[in-house]
Amino acid sequence: MSQILLVWSALLTVLTALNLMLCLAIVRRLKTQSQHEHDQLPDLLAPGNSVGEFEISTLDGDLITAGTLDGRLLVAFVMPGCEPCADAVAQLRERGPGEKTLFVVMGHDEDGETLAYAGGLRDLGEVAVAPSGSPVMHAFGGVTGYPSLFLLENRTVLVSDRRVSALGAAPQPAPA
Repeated sequence: MSQILLVWSALLTVLTALNLMLCLAIVRRLKTQSQHEHDQLPDLLAPGNSVGEFEISTLDGDLITAGTLDGRLLVAFVMPGCEPCADAVAQLRERGPGEKTLFVVMGHDEDGETLAYAGGLRDLGEVAVAPSGSPVMHAFGGVTGYPSLFLLENRTVLVSDRRVSALGAAPQPAPA
């Protein structure tokens, strides 16, 4: 009887160890897959590509087009009520002045909440309001997730990501 219990205990121990190894392999695989999916953000225009054609007016009435995207520019697609967007905006505030910035706030320019949110970004750069599916979204690869951040140099994407940390350090102004 004791030998049978000993065999069953050994068998149970081996099965438990195999189960643990399988679980650890699955967790490792999921982490790798999650990182891989993050690296391939399908709705963000990939680095090296040029921004497509679009027209959008800022809150101040200035017209922005793909042709006016000269020099180094950060374009941030954000929306009211989006917690990751609020975090990104806070990080951009902490980052301090650097490249010129254009915020594209998703919503309708008749909506009070959207306009209040957009107005709160004016101290960080130029701000425009765009409805979902607008040409500016398609020009940047069909933006569907927020925030979407693009660091450009003369209309060419240098960095595209949802994390402010991916942008690197803000450039320092040249000494006078």
